Amino acid sequence: MRKHILPVALVVVACIQLVACRKTDSDAPQSAPLSFEWTHLVKKEGDCSGETSPCLTVDLKYPVAIGGGDSIRRAINSYMDEYVHRMLISLVPDSTDSTVPNDSLILLLSDSYKNFAREYPEAPSQWSVELKTAIIRNDSAIISFKTEVYTYMGGAHPLSVAEYVSFFTATGKRVQLDDIVSDKK
Repeated sequence: MRKHILPVALVVVACIQLVACRKTDSDAPQSAPLSFEWTHLVKKEGDCSGETSPCLTVDLKYPVAIGGGDSIRRAINSYMDEYVHRMLISLVPDSTDSTVPNDSLILLLSDSYKNFAREYPEAPSQWSVELKTAIIRNDSAIISFKTEVYTYMGGAHPLSVAEYVSFFTATGKRVQLDDIVSDKK
């Protein structure tokens, strides 16, 4: 019996050491919770002192995801970058090059405004481009954003658009109508 005690004691000590040295979930490195920094791009051109002064105002404010899982962070940042880029390309005449960075597109828009103001000095020339994004839901299941765009470039009336987008927090996949509506009749 005594000859079995030593091997059993060694196995018990080895098991205790393995359990004591094993990392628990709380010891494992955790990613920082999903949070946001805000990109705020502002450009003014001309005399923006009065309501009728010739002026271009570009004011874009949108989130950049930091922390959280890689998939959700990449999905949000990619979506926001693409959305802002598509919006700016749509406002710059003859601009279809998707490789032009956003700050360059804003400069091209500014050049377009200056050319318009020079060619048509009698036309109302208050141009405005505003984009603002709000986080309207942020929990462990879904994160949702509302992006509002307001543009006025001298026409009969401004254009306002609101777009909503949601992502599954765990996967970064965009929430589709089929994901949340079961009765489609």
